[in-house]
Amino acid sequence: GCTTPSQPGSPRLSTERQPLAIEDLYHLGWVENPAISPDGRWIAYVRVSVEQAANRYRRAIWLVASDGSARRKLTAGARTDSNPCWSPDGAQIAFVSNRDGDQPQLYLISVSGGEARRLTQARYAASDPAWSPDGRQIAFLSRLSVAEGQQEDAGNLPELPADPFERKQAQERQAHAET
Repeated sequence: GCTTPSQPGSPRLSTERQPLAIEDLYHLGWVENPAISPDGRWIAYVRVSVEQAANRYRRAIWLVASDGSARRKLTAGARTDSNPCWSPDGAQIAFVSNRDGDQPQLYLISVSGGEARRLTQARYAASDPAWSPDGRQIAFLSRLSVAEGQQEDAGNLPELPADPFERKQAQERQAHAET
């Protein structure tokens, strides 16, 4: 059979074949960014779901045993968590999230759970974490010119406006100036 909603938010199993309706799409989910743990026992992945009322996607990081015997949600929240990257010892996962604002940043969470710790405060977002082989450093991408990178390293970048609209305009002006 196929799953069809009997009421909004209440899917039911049916033995009859029914055409897929637009509303059915809100009940679908999928996975992205699978990452296998260094010992091969676990897979971290991003589960994407549709948040109909907010008209957006929600992404959370889940763990599943590679043999399929266990599964659990590692991150939660109203924003987007993505790009899980295992530490070389398999004890932690670095990931990208916009949980503290509009610009995605790098976070670190223990595989055993707990609260994620923010690692970056990149002006124009952070993405694509990659651990060093010894697990002591994490490289990531961020859109900065060489001069901006040197200024940021020295702590000399001007603060972005606190107002979200003005901040977005400032970032767009900067991006336009770089092209």
